[in-house]
Amino acid sequence: MPENILWFKELSKNDIPLVGGKGANLGELYNIEIPVPQGFVVSADAYKKFLQENKISSLIYSILENLDVNDADKLHNAAKEVQEIILESNIPADIRTDILEAYENLNVDIDIFKVASKQALDIIKAGRDMLFVAIRSSATAEDLPNVS
Repeated sequence: MPENILWFKELSKNDIPLVGGKGANLGELYNIEIPVPQGFVVSADAYKKFLQENKISSLIYSILENLDVNDADKLHNAAKEVQEIILESNIPADIRTDILEAYENLNVDIDIFKVASKQALDIIKAGRDMLFVAIRSSATAEDLPNVS
């Protein structure tokens, strides 16, 4: 079963199809112990599930199908339409739960997180403030030579 969330610790350069170039590279850096804060990536599989459960793939593709990529106004309008479709859609409950759980456990060692009970995690997290995070997009093909 595909995972919705993958932690940097679990990622390498081989995971570009699952998490994009930025996500895979953050995994590489994290795992060679460059000072990268603990983090996670919402997987490409979670994105596909989001599209499928909301039944919006064909609608989005119909907007993009005959788009003139050299017409900036048409590109802007298409992007706005697609954004509205996505923002009006619901995040599937399991993806939402996985994201919130991962965020709530960002400052818990991932090895402990994967084996600890909920009660143990609550004790570990007691008294900790909410974390500030950075969010970045990482498309699975954005760094390929023929994609810009």
